[in-house]
Amino acid sequence: MTIHPTTTAPRTRGSALLTTMILTGILTVSLAGYIAVVSQQNKFSARAQGWNLAVAVAEAGLEEGLQHLNANSSKLSVDGWKFDGGAYTITRRFGDGNGYRVHITNSTTPTIVSRAYINNFTFAPDQKTDVGVVGGEINPTKTIVRAVAVTCSKGSLFTRSLAIQKSLDLNGNNVLTDSYDSSDMYGSSNGMYSAALSSDSGDIACNGTIKNAVDIGNANIYGRLSTGPDVKVVIGKNGGIGSKEWQKSTGGKGIQDGWVKDDSNFTFPDTSLPYKTGLPVTSGNVVTTTATTSSTAKSSPTYPSPVPATSVSTNVSTVSSSFYPSPPPKGISTNTTFVTGALPSPVPVGTKTNTSLVTSSIYPSPGTYLGTVTTSLSVKGKTTTIYSYNSIISYAYPVYTYSYPLYSYSYNAITTNTVYTTNYYDNILYSGDYSAKTLKGSTLILGKARLALTDGLDMSGTDSISMGSGGKIEMYVDGKSISITGKGVANQTGKPADFMMYCTPNVTDIKIAGNATFVGVLVAPNANLVLNGSGKDDQDFCGAAMVNTLKMNGGFKFHYDKALGMLGGNGRFLITSWNEVP
Repeated sequence: MTIHPTTTAPRTRGSALLTTMILTGILTVSLAGYIAVVSQQNKFSARAQGWNLAVAVAEAGLEEGLQHLNANSSKLSVDGWKFDGGAYTITRRFGDGNGYRVHITNSTTPTIVSRAYINNFTFAPDQKTDVGVVGGEINPTKTIVRAVAVTCSKGSLFTRSLAIQKSLDLNGNNVLTDSYDSSDMYGSSNGMYSAALSSDSGDIACNGTIKNAVDIGNANIYGRLSTGPDVKVVIGKNGGIGSKEWQKSTGGKGIQDGWVKDDSNFTFPDTSLPYKTGLPVTSGNVVTTTATTSSTAKSSPTYPSPVPATSVSTNVSTVSSSFYPSPPPKGISTNTTFVTGALPSPVPVGTKTNTSLVTSSIYPSPGTYLGTVTTSLSVKGKTTTIYSYNSIISYAYPVYTYSYPLYSYSYNAITTNTVYTTNYYDNILYSGDYSAKTLKGSTLILGKARLALTDGLDMSGTDSISMGSGGKIEMYVDGKSISITGKGVANQTGKPADFMMYCTPNVTDIKIAGNATFVGVLVAPNANLVLNGSGKDDQDFCGAAMVNTLKMNGGFKFHYDKALGMLGGNGRFLITSWNEVP
């Protein structure tokens, strides 16, 4: 038996083949579309990563520019930086082909522009890009470019009472740090420190990272303490760190929450000698004008104007008077009593007359009755005229007295006397630059002077530095040591901002002891400062200090002048504005 194939089999096989081809085509198109979408997403992702990376690279350039500005502000064309006629520039290239170019415009408020170049990223077709070459150092390929511009200005270098690089030891008795404000009449006594007007900004910063770098002992820090990372603060059983109010409530013991942190990080300015020769230091007689102030307790019925620096107390007493005061004071009250008797003259307002009815054959005298006299006849054997009337017995009238508070004001009135004296000074410095090996005797500053000492400073006995009218000084000290002892006085009656002492890195030892007084600013990057004993008054050390190490013995007191924190132009350059630019 022969079997023949059906006539439909070839058509069935062709239909299956066509269906397979169509499905394959659909899958191929779908796969291609998916691959295209994934590729596009990868491009966008790469673009986003490059865009974000550009900010990090630009900020790295800003960091280098800011560091260069602070380290070499007076000589920006060093360390590879070049002047292109308008700004100082430098270009950096990284191993991955990325890099940045930084521009610094030199002025009192410099601008730093950092432009980042990010290479080797694939872009979406519609993404606009730059083609850049940075000083021939970055590959000339498609490049993401982002730029950031910041403006900088210098704040105050002296924002702490004490800034110490390595270690702090306040292990004396009755040692304290606090603050005052020489620029505020309510925060100082005529610009000088007063314990009654002190405040709690006696902050201390210590960069030390060694174990037990900060030993507070039994001292009282009326302010905040900043240390280096992971530094253990050792404090005695009677020591305290915190606000004055908090220490008052705790008896000055312990550490107030949030007043100790391990975030200290600061750098010292350049303290090298700016010069070694200058004008010679002269001596001679000088007529000076001294303003002597004194205060006396006064009481006055009027509030003082201007208001004195000391507090004004109000005293109140009660006064009674039969006369109404003019002008009438606040709180006046009226008291009334009624009086009987003869009618006064003039007749008071509100007078009442007391009468009684009288019948008499005699007609009453004028003024002895009120109303009318009634006349009648009485016939008793004979005819008699009878008079009836209201006879006046007495008068009742009000007598007024006035009670009111009388205010008086008590205060300390400050008087100033101008005294002219002629004194001899061993050293007289006017405005200008001076130099000497050291400084001895009495010194008077009569202008804005700079003084370079090449062989240290030793003040004792009656040695003194004082400020005359308009006197300010920047003192630069080289050598090995500085000693202010005995009755040595540095600027006792002036303000700390008027006396700046910068010690070169060669100065390693500084001692202030006995009854010596220092009112000023001390910057000594390599010096170990020792403060011994207690001065003859509460002043001891007024101002601010930046040293390598500090040890306070005895009952030494350190008072930070908050006015120093408002001095501009002597600190590091800090960023004051941040903007992205084209």
